[in-house]
Amino acid sequence: MMKHFFSVATVFLILFFCTINKTNAQSKYWVYGGALGATGYAGDLSTFPNPVDYRVGAKLFAKYKMKSYLLWRTDIDYGWYQGVGSIQDNLPEYKTEIHMGNASTGFEYNFLQFREDKRHKDNFTPYFFLQLGVGTFINKVSNPATGESYSDTAIAVTMPVGMGFKKRISTYLDIGMEFSITKPLWTDKTDGVYRSTESVAGLFVDESWRDNYYFLGVTLSYHLIRVNCPKTPRYQ
Repeated sequence: MMKHFFSVATVFLILFFCTINKTNAQSKYWVYGGALGATGYAGDLSTFPNPVDYRVGAKLFAKYKMKSYLLWRTDIDYGWYQGVGSIQDNLPEYKTEIHMGNASTGFEYNFLQFREDKRHKDNFTPYFFLQLGVGTFINKVSNPATGESYSDTAIAVTMPVGMGFKKRISTYLDIGMEFSITKPLWTDKTDGVYRSTESVAGLFVDESWRDNYYFLGVTLSYHLIRVNCPKTPRYQ
């Protein structure tokens, strides 16, 4: 799984550095916004996000436009996640509930020219982003059959990666949709189910990095740009 993530990241980093020198210098400014949507969990208890377990998540972001196609982006994310399943056939079904807070920074790359044409012909673009961050994961694992439960808190280095599209709707505003995956690195403890040779609440599994946190939502962005108004002629 991690090899796939790093392979994708390497490809887009190469494209990023190849393209940055081809872009003309454009006006630099800040973009602020947020997103609201659905969250999904895939990990030790659920290998694929189950629609029954979808919950709610939100993002706040600040982007600094450096080039026509390139922005530097910093996010603060909150997500509520849930997963239900059994790690092994001979083990009972467990439920995990996770609250994630994550702060990350990285680049966002527009695939098309966006907000550069004075005649507003470049009103739409898909984009890709890749970041590194730090997340706090507060989890609770329970056995619905017995009522037994335990809680834990994990802190992990994270790699958010995602794609989306945005559409200009006014001089200052964009609306769009974004899909992202937040991948904890070097740990498998974020969902409360440990992949180690030791027993935690009777759970034995092999060491692996399996936790993934998904987000799909609607974005709204505000561009802090200056609008040059025509000067009013003076009459003598």
